[in-house]
Amino acid sequence: ESNWEDLADLRLPSIYALLLAGDLRADDRAEEAVELCARLHADLEESGSYGQGAWGAWLAARVEIAHGGALGDAGRPREAIEVFDSAQLRLEAVENTILERKRQERDPRSGVIYDQQLVQTRALRAQALVGMAVNSNVRLGDPGRALGYFERAYELDQSDFMRGLLACYRARFGAEDEARALLR
Repeated sequence: ESNWEDLADLRLPSIYALLLAGDLRADDRAEEAVELCARLHADLEESGSYGQGAWGAWLAARVEIAHGGALGDAGRPREAIEVFDSAQLRLEAVENTILERKRQERDPRSGVIYDQQLVQTRALRAQALVGMAVNSNVRLGDPGRALGYFERAYELDQSDFMRGLLACYRARFGAEDEARALLR
């Protein structure tokens, strides 16, 4: 049974910590952001927040995505990819749970809520996969691996912005004709 009051007490400080981590990264203080995200992750894990259903998994993924970004900025791309991968695997499990619940739901009005949850979950998964692609491409010099991650991200988020980025990744990998076709 969830204690929503406890979750609410954790949500606001968690959001502020994530905002602070972003500000630290923007100020070229990536190592401090890494430390903050690691502490936040440990505190939330210890509190049991990550075990609070989809909300806990989304929170964990957001923390891991911020942590992965900070690790990449700090010049630790392999660690960043591991943390991003943890986030996207966690979100894939949430997505599967949502899909299963949607299949079992008898009230068609609930489908709208499940669809909104799927959109949020897939957007976060795409964000984690983009982080893996950036670290593979820019920091590790492996455009082939980056393209694989980015294509998986594009499957989850087919916005115009993501289409443009996919074209860039394909061009970088040497698939200029495919990149041009995407941009048309």
